[in-house]
Amino acid sequence: MQEALLILIYFYYTLIYMEKKDFINDFISKQNIKLDSELNPIMIFDERKKIVLINNKFRSTFKENYKSCKPDYFFIKEKEEYRYFSDFDISDLLTGRGNIFIYRTEKETDLAFDILTLHLGTWNNNDYYISLFFNVSNFRERLIDETMHALVKASQMKDNDTGEHIYRLNEYSQLISQYIFDNHSIDFPEIDDYFIERIGKVAAMHDIGKIGIPDYILTKPDKLSDEEFAVMKEHTINGAFILSELAGKMARDIALFHHEKWNGTGYPYGLKEIQIPLSARIVALADVYDALRMKRCYKPSFSQEKTISIITENKGVHFDPDLTEIFLKVSEQFNDIFQNLNDESEVETID
Repeated sequence: MQEALLILIYFYYTLIYMEKKDFINDFISKQNIKLDSELNPIMIFDERKKIVLINNKFRSTFKENYKSCKPDYFFIKEKEEYRYFSDFDISDLLTGRGNIFIYRTEKETDLAFDILTLHLGTWNNNDYYISLFFNVSNFRERLIDETMHALVKASQMKDNDTGEHIYRLNEYSQLISQYIFDNHSIDFPEIDDYFIERIGKVAAMHDIGKIGIPDYILTKPDKLSDEEFAVMKEHTINGAFILSELAGKMARDIALFHHEKWNGTGYPYGLKEIQIPLSARIVALADVYDALRMKRCYKPSFSQEKTISIITENKGVHFDPDLTEIFLKVSEQFNDIFQNLNDESEVETID
């Protein structure tokens, strides 16, 4: 008798489950939603905000946490505050796309999603809802990168001597940063994966402020007068102003401080030693290396050996002594970058 009752209960709940599944599938088919779509994570939940169904993309995106079916793992950014999904009023979710849903991974990085939530319908006196998650994590960064690329191109039109210089600077700066991370991370704890990736993008923007410098100064083949040089130095401040609201602190620091010198004789503020941000100290060395190797309208290209000699002489004067020693260890890779990323107009070597 007891076994028969258990079988009856089993079939009852199986029937309820199948009816609920049919109800959900019917709505999904009417809305032309592909539940197994690889495009977007999909979550179906009831009026108690208990998750009742997810798709494969949801499972792969949120990895282990989907197993608990506890929405506390997910929270929504509202203005500058975070509210857990379980504390969010469903009516707020039904206002259409515009709620930014943040998921913090085990690596402490955030994934951002724009949510579209629809009322699935009512079944067995319970309301059901479906949320589609549109990944917007990298949208702002992609937009900034594209804008910065356009600005770099614009600055090239102002200063034709730059050639491939700006792209080599990205490579040099990333090379030094990666070497430090692999071999001297204790001495430079600020260098991590993000630092390496970012400096490999924004080092090229170091001279973006030259957009605001008159052409007759930028293209003058002779030595600048004191007045002209004073105007030229303003490109550091101009660049920091351009980048401050758009490209982040590292890009701003590089633009503003890459002409500072280790001994405090640089510009615009005469900072010295570790007062100068590390990113700017790295780019300063890379910038001078490449400027020495390049043929300019006022100078020929210097050889690798002569360039190394000049940089070594300026250890502790212009350049961070520790970075200079690291440069010497990777100098051949610097030379490879220069040889692979130049055009004939940039090279006319003298010893």
